[in-house]
Amino acid sequence: WVERGAASSALFRCFSSVFATKPHTLEPPFVKPTPPELLLYAAEFLHLLLHLKETEPSEEAVQQTPFKLLDDAARAIHQVKPEKSPSLPSGFRLSRAEEEQLVSDFIGAMLQLNLSLPPDPKAKFAPASLEDSAKDVILGWDACMEPGGVTSSSSKTSEVPRVLSQSSECLRWNAALALYILGMDFSQLFQDAFESCIARWRKKQEQGKVLLAQDVLHRSGLAK
Repeated sequence: WVERGAASSALFRCFSSVFATKPHTLEPPFVKPTPPELLLYAAEFLHLLLHLKETEPSEEAVQQTPFKLLDDAARAIHQVKPEKSPSLPSGFRLSRAEEEQLVSDFIGAMLQLNLSLPPDPKAKFAPASLEDSAKDVILGWDACMEPGGVTSSSSKTSEVPRVLSQSSECLRWNAALALYILGMDFSQLFQDAFESCIARWRKKQEQGKVLLAQDVLHRSGLAK
């Protein structure tokens, strides 16, 4: 279990680092935003990782519904609900400073998508088009991950080129949806860090960050 916990902890740090903005190296200061497809995969991986239960190899370990690209992910955000009992990998802990940095990076990644977040529930959204060839695009899923499943002879990882072929609008809204789903987990695990970041952003008058963080807490049922 120690080795498994250490590996999961390393994976958590690796994938959560995708949300961090790298410092600029040239003037004028400009850093290209993280591509939405990377945010999409990182958010889905972390969501799965936070819901893995420590079981014996013969027992079912994954009980999650795989993420599927949607042609109107903006509307789906309003249906996101928190799942029970997310947990960090066994033996893994973040310091309070690390928690606040993670929350800050996470909200920053959502803002970098350059979308109107949170989406207006009364707005008429134009569907982000998915080509016919890309219907039912499931991220990195295989039949062996399903309860009672076995390894498939044709892996579904072939979805990668189809994901990359989608429009920027489609990828950004689906990344936003995946981040909101992960946000339901983060808000339960790091509620105090969310509150601290919100207080700091209020003092700096960074209203965009405040509104988005509050929305995540509200959808998690944790807003004060």
